[in-house]
Amino acid sequence: MTVEIGVNRRAVPFRDDPDAGHRLFGAADSHFACVVRFFSSMFPARRTGGGALTVYLDGQPVVDVWKGWADRRGEVPWSADSAPMVFSATKGMAATVIHRLADRGLIDYDTPVAEYWPEFAANGKEKLTVRDVMRHHAGLSGLRGATLDDLMDHVVMEERLAAAAPGRLLGKSAYHALTFGWLMSGLARAVTGKSMRTLFREELAEPLDTDGFHLGRPPAGSPTRAARSSCRRMSPPTRY
Repeated sequence: MTVEIGVNRRAVPFRDDPDAGHRLFGAADSHFACVVRFFSSMFPARRTGGGALTVYLDGQPVVDVWKGWADRRGEVPWSADSAPMVFSATKGMAATVIHRLADRGLIDYDTPVAEYWPEFAANGKEKLTVRDVMRHHAGLSGLRGATLDDLMDHVVMEERLAAAAPGRLLGKSAYHALTFGWLMSGLARAVTGKSMRTLFREELAEPLDTDGFHLGRPPAGSPTRAARSSCRRMSPPTRY
């Protein structure tokens, strides 16, 4: 049995109801009531942010709920069209783009990255394979000296990683928390000539027929509204 919670998806109030963030909206199968209650408890107050939760079982949606606020001040209620930043989940999406290219024979996992991206051969990386990089074995989990301006430029970061020397964990598992995305985008750009943002759209969003999946801010005219991060300031990656 599905239980409707709050109001219809497209009727969710936005700025006209400042208290909407206190309430839970959406629908859920009654068997998942505990899941919904736990989700709701994550956003108890105006400045604790907001979020959405969707669960599919055997291809069918059994939970589709949202609650909280989409801004730091707790003035804009979360809506069905609010889009949060997903941070590290982007790694899986970037890897999926590479897998899609591999499916078409454009990339082979056991081929050295430098065969596709010649600049990557610098500083002894000429034998590192696509598989090594995707398994976080590239020895490039850190990159010293990057500025915040560098981080805003994908091409600059790709070039810096291509020129970098691998660290002491080369060949060993070391989570590339901050560099994996640029490594994937550099490889994909070398193979296709396209940015990862374009490939996200062409390889993932369009085939899935979704308008709520973007790398970067949603484009003008998109029904998706970007939620503001509750994190006021990120530490520069050189501190990690």
